[in-house]
Amino acid sequence: MASIRSNSDSEKVVLGVSLPIFLLGLTSLFTDMSSEMIQAILPEFILSYLGSTYIVLGSLFGITDAIANLIKGFSGWLSEKLRRRKSLVIAGYSLSNLISKPLIGLQQHPLPVFFLKAGDRIGKGIRTAPRDALIGYHAGKNSGTSFGLHRAMDTTGAVLGPLVAMILVLLSIKLPSIILLSLFPGLAAVVVLLFVEDVEQGDEPSRDAGKTQDSQHRQESNKGISNEAFEGKITKQLLRTVSLLALIEFASLNTGFVIARAGDFLPSAWVLLMYALFNIVYALVSLKAGKLSDKIGRKRIIIIGLLVLIITTILLALPWDPATLVPLIIIPVAFLIFGVHAGMVDPTARAMVSDLSATKKGKAYGLYYGLIGIVSIPETIIFGLLWEIYGPLPAFLYSAIALSVCLGLFAAFSKETVMKRGDNVKVH
Repeated sequence: MASIRSNSDSEKVVLGVSLPIFLLGLTSLFTDMSSEMIQAILPEFILSYLGSTYIVLGSLFGITDAIANLIKGFSGWLSEKLRRRKSLVIAGYSLSNLISKPLIGLQQHPLPVFFLKAGDRIGKGIRTAPRDALIGYHAGKNSGTSFGLHRAMDTTGAVLGPLVAMILVLLSIKLPSIILLSLFPGLAAVVVLLFVEDVEQGDEPSRDAGKTQDSQHRQESNKGISNEAFEGKITKQLLRTVSLLALIEFASLNTGFVIARAGDFLPSAWVLLMYALFNIVYALVSLKAGKLSDKIGRKRIIIIGLLVLIITTILLALPWDPATLVPLIIIPVAFLIFGVHAGMVDPTARAMVSDLSATKKGKAYGLYYGLIGIVSIPETIIFGLLWEIYGPLPAFLYSAIALSVCLGLFAAFSKETVMKRGDNVKVH
């Protein structure tokens, strides 16, 4: 039987957030350490150890990431039907950490690797929406801070994973063995998760309470969330916001393309260093941006993050001369400010979804991740085709133009949200 959220755990504060939020962050840290131990060496494992092709490698990442996001949409709906969050979260982490990822190290052909990687992504899809719902419920009015810290701990694991893999390579540990060793941080993640308290449907604000709170809020500002939000329905405002966030995702750069573009100018060792620094910047900025969004609102943070991304795409688009020192400065700068963008937009967007879903947050996150999954496939295909046929300049300029359009739409049609005391949402 799922445990009910207790006041004692909610009142315990670690790093500025409640204990359940910290434990969920620690679970993500260990999981990302496990994942990035594999992700850092997976291209070499596929191309060199298994002797496969770049087409197989690209298909592996593109399709499996789309699977993950689409499964997130289903898991959000399922978590509402089952009235449990934690059971789905445990199932998702266990499928990825204890089965799919470690078994990749035992394979001798790319096809089983594809199915195991798909299993890993399915596990991620199963757990993400109900996990974000748990974070949203335990966060209370500090959802920006909570999502920011969670993303920071998640990304800290993403920094530690490649470093651990690098040490193991220096110790002459073979690639399959490194993949198998990822089981240990993955197991630690599942063990920590067992101590997180669940939230049942009965723990959510009641319909009557929601209506009473909303009525009081309307008397204060006349701009409160509709009763539908407290009844767990998908409101027009939530649908509009999630659709705008999905458009932003469609226009955004995939990290793999940023790494590939950096490889046009920098030695491989520099690219790996930039990727590690990118994750560090991502972790630091996500925490600060989350706290700042609790104070000044989500919309402003996302707009600033999009402006930063547009600058990144322009810097990466320009045909710098590799024979000069200019790209040795410009490309690392572009890579690092790409981390600033990611740290600002990702946790803030998730907090925005939480703000606009007073109850049934799993359903709201399911909608959010479902739309992200739908756009993720054409996002990478269009950009990849432009790069393949016309080169990097048109591809990155296309992204900059698309982002500019999305920025205008988001600024014009989205509404600012900030969490207020009493679990109300104020809309400006």
